[in-house]
Amino acid sequence: MNGSVTALAERRVSAKEIVSLSPQTANRSGRAPFDCFDSSRWLQRYVEAQCCIASNDYKGGLELFTDLSQRFPNNMHLLLEIAKVEAIIGKNDEAIMNFEKARSIDLYLVTYMDEYAMLLKIKSDFSKLNKLVHDLLVTDPTRPEVFVALSVPRL
Repeated sequence: MNGSVTALAERRVSAKEIVSLSPQTANRSGRAPFDCFDSSRWLQRYVEAQCCIASNDYKGGLELFTDLSQRFPNNMHLLLEIAKVEAIIGKNDEAIMNFEKARSIDLYLVTYMDEYAMLLKIKSDFSKLNKLVHDLLVTDPTRPEVFVALSVPRL
């Protein structure tokens, strides 16, 4: 779902239109399930965040992703989205922390690790950068993120 939401947001489809494309799940009684954070509400906020990012409103997107991460703590996908946006707006220390938190959840994570590698280079943290490149090569040497991480100058 994330890929399709991102693609639609990048094509300037409104959040309302994207959310309307999502099927609503009903329970056996025919009513939509309810909890204190309605299922359609979190989806709407996620779509709104992607639309913000696509329109270069990084502050708004970060705020929405951060709100969602309060509801879904330790969600690896949200951590990666937050880290990616933090890197874009220059919050490098926060981005590194969130990339590291995502990697602690999934040791085989490759997605966005090229961006994490760039941040480690900026911080001159070559020991972490070398370990990251090694781990990525062991995990999946065919992914483009690995090639980018390999190309980052290391000492």
